[in-house]
Amino acid sequence: MKMWMSGLARFQFVRFALIGGINTAFSYGVYAGLLFTGINYAVSNLLALIAGIFFSFKTQGTYVFNNTNNRLLGRFVICWGMIYVINVLIIKVLMQFGLDPYTAGAVRNFLSFNAQHCQAIILTQWAVLKPSMQPGI
Repeated sequence: MKMWMSGLARFQFVRFALIGGINTAFSYGVYAGLLFTGINYAVSNLLALIAGIFFSFKTQGTYVFNNTNNRLLGRFVICWGMIYVINVLIIKVLMQFGLDPYTAGAVRNFLSFNAQHCQAIILTQWAVLKPSMQPGI
C-alpha cells in the first residue's frame, strides 16, 4: 500500500474528510439560513464563510491536526479567502445556467467537499502544521 494511505496519514485523511463534511454542513446551514432571510447570495456566502472559518479552524485544528495554536488563524483565513473568491464565482456561474442560489450553493458545496484533498495539502503544508513543524513557534 502506498505510504500516503498507510498508518496515521490514512487515519488523518479520514478525520479530515469527516470533519470536512461536518464543516460543510455547518457552512451550508448558515448560507441557506441567511438566504432564507433575504440576504444576497454573495453576502450570505461571505458570512457563512466567516462563521465556517472559525468553526473549521477549531474543528480541523483540534480533531484533524492536533494543533490548537490560535496564532495560525491568519494563515487559515488567507487560505479560505482564496476559497471564498472561487466559491462566489462558481455560484455565479451556476446561477447563470439557471440554478437558484440554494441549489447553486449546494452544488458548490458538493464540488468543494470533493476537492478537500487539495485543501488538505494546502492546510497541512502551510496553515495548520503540527506545532513541532512550525518554525519559531
